[in-house]
This record gives sequence, C-alpha cells and structure tokens, in this order.
Amino acid sequence: MTVSWRCAALLGLAAACGDHGTHNNMPGSDAGMPDAPPDAFVSPCAFNPPPTPTGGTVEVGTGENMFTTITPGEDFQIYFGPQGAYYVWFNIRFQDMDPGDGSDVATRPQTKFSILAQDGSRVNIESCGYRLEYDAGSDGYTYLADSFLSELLPVEGMMINNTPLTMQVEVLDRTGKYAIDKRAVNALTPIPQSP
Repeated sequence: MTVSWRCAALLGLAAACGDHGTHNNMPGSDAGMPDAPPDAFVSPCAFNPPPTPTGGTVEVGTGENMFTTITPGEDFQIYFGPQGAYYVWFNIRFQDMDPGDGSDVATRPQTKFSILAQDGSRVNIESCGYRLEYDAGSDGYTYLADSFLSELLPVEGMMINNTPLTMQVEVLDRTGKYAIDKRAVNALTPIPQSP
C-alpha cells in the first residue's frame, strides 16, 4: 500500500461518511478519520520537506484546549473513545516561520504529526502534511489554532502500557523553512477521556 493510495482512501471515506467536524472534535470522538478540517487537504499527502531543518523553531506539545509543554521522559496519557479508537491530543507552537496570509489555505504551513515506536516506525494513522491554521500569541510564539486529535493504529493502542513513544511534529512553511521537534515520552495505559 503506498502513502498516496492510503490518503486517497481516507479522503474517499471522509466524503462517504460526511462531515466529522473540525480538528477540535468533542472529547471521545473517534470517527476513524484523520481529525483535520476539510480545507486542510489542499494537496493530500504531498509533504516533501528538505532532508534537514532549514530555519525557524517548532515545539510539539499536547493539550486539548491550550498548549502544554511535553517534558522529555514524562508520563503521557493516551485516551480511548466509546467506539474503541486510541488517540492523543497534539498542540504545537513555532517561532520565525510563516503562518500564511490568513485567508488562502494554500499559504498555510504544512504540519505533519507522527507517533513513533522505539524502532522508529509510525504508529498513528495519519501520514499527511496538513495545512492547518495558526494564530499569533502575545508571547512571541505562533500557536496551532485548534489542537489536533491523532489516532493510533488500533493494535498499537491496545498494547500501550508504560510504553516508550516519541511524539513528533514537522512544519514546512511556504518560504521553505522547515523545522522538526520530537519528545520521547512514557505512554500510559489508555483511559477514557473525561467530559
């Protein structure tokens, strides 16, 4: 299965299933689709960053409603929803990168989320670089406008119990600046998310 086929299949399923809302779904939502707004799919899965970072800084964080720093090595909670999906909330911030012009989705930076096992294999479903919206903060950072719900592959989610995982984000802006951040965590046994 190629990456482009996988994303095309996910997009087809999204069209068939209807609107699942934006990427700030209600807690416990696990519709089985990449949790991104429809306009984020400008060029599905076309994410071709340079081989090494080229400028700007990005920080991967967590938090459903606001950015929370991930401390390397910390205990990190994984959640599951009523339909059995396992997921994490991603939130990110960056500096010295172009957030886009605010109206044209194609100018937004591409953002790719990965959850990696110890062997480096990706264990989350999404593999696309989404064009997500960012807002300027009052502290010199630019923040993801809404947190991003990333779903784990079902078998991987069932096996998490004090499991080492790496939370990673990559951002590529329209000027060619590319930044990456990863944080190793101790993933705790999934629990239902409280309302």
